[in-house]
Amino acid sequence: MTSIRQEAIEMLEKESIDLNQFVMKSTERGQDADKYVRELRDNDRF
Repeated sequence: MTSIRQEAIEMLEKESIDLNQFVMKSTERGQDADKYVRELRDNDRF
């Protein structure tokens, strides 16, 4: 194992990463789109 790779692994082990920072909150438009697609599926038009 190279020293750079070992150093990178050690850095990752020390730091904790908050994955929630990468998650987008749902928007009102997105919720409306989900509702629209659900209606299409329910009516067999999708």
